[in-house]
Amino acid sequence: MGLVDADTFLIRYCQISDNDQIDGGSSTARIETFDGGRLRLIESFKWDSQDGSGENIFQEMAESTPRAAGYAKSCEIFVEPS
Repeated sequence: MGLVDADTFLIRYCQISDNDQIDGGSSTARIETFDGGRLRLIESFKWDSQDGSGENIFQEMAESTPRAAGYAKSCEIFVEPS
């Protein structure tokens, strides 16, 4: 669930772990363009139900990068450990 304000997303999330634990938190993400107009989403998150916070970076891959089967566009993901 979230809101969009210009180029910023405000997000609330929940996840279920392998042992059926439900955890949740919030994040703020912004969209940037780089390298010839490709898109990059930078997300800063903080858990509410457990300790931890961090940053994830999702960016559109270059046209010359092989794509996953069945996907028109691909992205690469960088995760900053909390």
